[in-house]
Amino acid sequence: MAEATVLEKDNGNDQIENMFDMMIVVWRKRLLILMIVSVTVASASIVNFFFIPPIYKNHFIISLPSFNNVSNDGSINPENIISNNDSVALLRVMDSKYYGVDKSYVKSIKSVPEGAHYLKVTILYKHLDIIKINDIAKAILKYLNQNDFFKKKTEIIIQNHKVKIKKQEEEVAGRESQLKRYKKEYEYLSNNLQKKEEIKKELTSTIESNDSFSYQINPFTILDSVVSDRMKLLSLSDDIKKMERDVSENRKLLMKNNSESISIKEFELVKSPDDSVKPYKPFKLKNITLSGLVALAFGIFLSIFLNYIERANQKFSRGSARLRPDH
Repeated sequence: MAEATVLEKDNGNDQIENMFDMMIVVWRKRLLILMIVSVTVASASIVNFFFIPPIYKNHFIISLPSFNNVSNDGSINPENIISNNDSVALLRVMDSKYYGVDKSYVKSIKSVPEGAHYLKVTILYKHLDIIKINDIAKAILKYLNQNDFFKKKTEIIIQNHKVKIKKQEEEVAGRESQLKRYKKEYEYLSNNLQKKEEIKKELTSTIESNDSFSYQINPFTILDSVVSDRMKLLSLSDDIKKMERDVSENRKLLMKNNSESISIKEFELVKSPDDSVKPYKPFKLKNITLSGLVALAFGIFLSIFLNYIERANQKFSRGSARLRPDH
């Protein structure tokens, strides 16, 4: 046990001595390490400030194309003609010839949805020129509005709108025809009821004036018929009022659809690129700091390695001296 404890202490002391030796070696080679770090930091600074061109980042927001959809309750709800994902896909396959500038000027163009009705387009470019950025924004907008996919979607929506209006017109015409039938039936029942009322009055007057009147017509039959016709008229009157309300609402809905038939909005620029933009890349301070840290680690490693080579050479020299025969 005692021997094991002594060995552990010796190992610990050896580790401390090795670490101390490494620190001494680093201190002795401090000028070499400082020179490596200084040269690396200076080189990284020159490269980052003078040789790496700055990359700028700017963005603008586009509103998606929409149309005013008239729902069955008459409310107008804007709906997108093209979804966010479809718009992103269109920009992904957009050819650089549509930018209106040199291809080398644009680093990358990315787009992401910004809410349900907007698209955020981010541009990375090499030269600070707001005029060209505005030109690119207008070129992208023109490309989206003149794209065949957008045109086909718009044509489909217009065609569906026309079909919808036609169906509503047919529905209104059918309800108006049914309303006319209801009114004719109401007029017929009303006239028939009036005749039965007159017959009922005459029959009642004859019965009251002549007690020995022989009933060729059952008065209760006339009475029941009158009551039945009155109930039918009341029910038919309610149906007519309801049908008139439906026809009126359908006419208003049809008028709204007709008024909104050309209310289609294209892609629009709702937020232009920023006028003042700072360089996005390179991250100069970060790159220089990282270069300095890497150079410091390399310098420490190099100093330890050189010290190891020196010691190995010394041991080799001493060993050679011992093996050399004395004359």
